[in-house]
Amino acid sequence: MEKEKQLDKDLKKAELKKDAALAEDPSVLKQIKIGLNYRKDQGLAVLKDKSKKLLSKGKNKVYGQIDLLKNKID
Repeated sequence: MEKEKQLDKDLKKAELKKDAALAEDPSVLKQIKIGLNYRKDQGLAVLKDKSKKLLSKGKNKVYGQIDLLKNKID
């Protein structure tokens, strides 16, 4: 639940940044640049979320295997 809130927060921040930039009625080239920056911010937010999930899975796997080895030795 906390991870979803963080992802939503990051995506909302990217949306607000885009809306603030578009409020100035920019030229077409600036609009394209704003759109690319928005997509970059979205991608980074999603990538950050995915990497946290992947790292937590790997961490659980490694520490789980170490615990199993300790139990076999004991």
